[in-house]
Amino acid sequence: MLRIVGLLVPALLFGQVLEHSKVRVRLLPDGSIELTDKMAGALWTLRPPAVAGKTASEIKLQEAGASTLRFLADGAAFQLRLLEGAVEYELAADPGEREVWLLNRSLEIGPGEHSYYAVPKRLGILLFAGGAERSTRRWGAYQTAGGYSMAMFGAVKEGAALLASWEDPYTEIIFEYSPAPPRLTMSLALRRTARRVCLQPLGRGGYVEIAKAYREVARRRGFLKTLAEKVRENPAVERFFGAADFKPFAYMRRVANTRWNRTDRDVYEVNFTFQECADLAEHFHRDLGMDRGLLVLNGWIRGGYDNLRPDVLPAAEAIGGDAGLAECARRVKALGGWLFGLHDNYQDMYEDAPSWNPAVLMKNPDGSPLRGGIWAGRPG
Repeated sequence: MLRIVGLLVPALLFGQVLEHSKVRVRLLPDGSIELTDKMAGALWTLRPPAVAGKTASEIKLQEAGASTLRFLADGAAFQLRLLEGAVEYELAADPGEREVWLLNRSLEIGPGEHSYYAVPKRLGILLFAGGAERSTRRWGAYQTAGGYSMAMFGAVKEGAALLASWEDPYTEIIFEYSPAPPRLTMSLALRRTARRVCLQPLGRGGYVEIAKAYREVARRRGFLKTLAEKVRENPAVERFFGAADFKPFAYMRRVANTRWNRTDRDVYEVNFTFQECADLAEHFHRDLGMDRGLLVLNGWIRGGYDNLRPDVLPAAEAIGGDAGLAECARRVKALGGWLFGLHDNYQDMYEDAPSWNPAVLMKNPDGSPLRGGIWAGRPG
C-alpha cells in the first residue's frame, strides 16, 4: 500500500512523506531527501541536487500525490516516484549541455568492514572509507580505464544494502573521500539525455544481494542471458565450462619512447611461433591430461601485439604468417575439448596503419579524436 502523510501547510516542506511497507521517502525543507530502508532500519541521505556546479538553495514543492512528489530546485524540476520497494528519482527535462548532479555527494558511508561501495568494474571493486589523503574519482560509462561496466552501483552501510541503477550512458559516477573523519560520498552526474536513477533499498545484505537485485533489473531490460540459454543457442559454449585459459604473447613490437619502451629504438620479441603455440596446447592436453582448454593468441597480428590496427592481416610473418596461423588453429581444434581464439581490440586505429582515416574515428563533443589506451604500439 502506498500513502502520503504530512503537514497541510504549503509553505512547509518538512513532513512530506511517501511511504511503502519497505521504503519511506521524506523531502526536507532544504531539498535533502531521507530514504529509509524499513527492512533494515537504515537511513540514507540524498543532499539537494546540484545544477551546473552549484548546489540548489531554493526549493519549492510543486505537487504531492499518492506516490509522487514534484519540486523545483533553483528552477530545475525534479520528481520522486515511489515504486514497489524502490524510488525513482528523476529530472523532469533533459539536462542538455549543462551537468546536473541528481545525486549530489549522497549515500554517505563511514569506515568499517560492513560499509563500502560496490562498483561494477571488471569482476567488481569494493571502495572503503579509509586512507590519509583526500581523493576524487570520476567514472564514465563503459570505459576501459576508470569506467563502470554496468549501469548500476551498490552501497552498503553498516550491513544495510542499496542498489542504484539507471539506463542512460550519459551518467557518470563521482566518488569523493574525505579523511577527517573518514567519509565516502558519491554523486551521479547527468548530461545530455540522462534523467533518472532508481534507488532500491535491499534490507540487510552486501554485494551479493546487490548483484542479485541487479540481475532482476537486467532481466527486465532484456540484458540477461543465462549460460543455459547460450548453450541452447550454441552448444559449443558448453565447452568453456572447466576450460583453462592460456594466452601466450607470441610476437611483440614495443614502440620507442612509450611507457612500454623507454629507449629510442623499437623492440621486437618473438616469444612463440604459431607452431610452438600449437605444441604448447598439445603438451598440456597429451602430457598433463588437460582435456579442456582455451588457447587465445596475443601478438598474432601483422606488426605484432597492439600494432597497426585495424589492419590485422596478414598474420605476423615473423612467427609463421597466415599458413602458420591456420595450421595452429587446426591442431588446437583437433584436440577435441579445446577451443581456439584470437585476441584483438576492435575499436583501435593507429596512425601508422595502412587504412588510417581520421574521418572514421570516434570524436569527443569538441570534435577532437577520442583517444583509447596507451598500448605497446602507441596511443590508440
